[in-house]
Amino acid sequence: MLIDVADVSKRYPQPHLANPPAAVENISFSIAAGEFVCILGPSGCGKSTLLNLIAGFLAPDRGSIQFAGKPVTGPEPQRGVVFQEATLFPWLNIRRNVELGLKAAGTDRERRQKLVDESLALVGLHASRYAYPHQLSGGMKQRVALARVLALKPRLLLMDEPFSALDADTREHLQDQLLKICASRRQTVLFVTHSVEEAAYLADRVITMRPPPTSLYSEIRIHRKQPRRRNAKELTMTILRLRSLLKGLSRC
Repeated sequence: MLIDVADVSKRYPQPHLANPPAAVENISFSIAAGEFVCILGPSGCGKSTLLNLIAGFLAPDRGSIQFAGKPVTGPEPQRGVVFQEATLFPWLNIRRNVELGLKAAGTDRERRQKLVDESLALVGLHASRYAYPHQLSGGMKQRVALARVLALKPRLLLMDEPFSALDADTREHLQDQLLKICASRRQTVLFVTHSVEEAAYLADRVITMRPPPTSLYSEIRIHRKQPRRRNAKELTMTILRLRSLLKGLSRC
């Protein structure tokens, strides 16, 4: 397994509370190389906390997280993160924004140029590489953020509701583009979302979460033909199944 999460719990310190409530509790699951896994659940159930623990931005209070057989002790380029906001530097053009992570990793100039060109081509922005963030739409900014992470060739791509602020047409376009990228690179993805439709369309497996004391609610493996189609009967059935699960979650 590429990722192993074992009995993980996390609490955020709060003033005047000796024992604050858990953000996530008793979480255990694994992700195999090449899988696309969605974490689905309502606001406040700990989805983003879980992603930040796997990214290494946070340390668990209890339990362990292993990446490629080694304990996660902090962030690293092999676990690339795409956030809800693109967080681009406005004074740098697209090309230079994408290059930043490679510079920080000490990649030489010739290799940087090659990787930047490859990643911008993957997200369909090579022709716009000299544009600046203020000239881009919201969807284009997210594609730049994705390209910046893809340039590092991470083994695991962590995505925290990256399309939630976009309009429906742009969101669907980026979902399709992401699936094509994942297929071409056999990319492993952990994708956080609160959208049943998004999880059903993107994932090989959906993990549903609820607020503690038992954060992990259920896991559903999705079997359907490739390429994926939005009008497929299997997709409709998966959406109905997930909605039913979330209704049960709200009654727990």
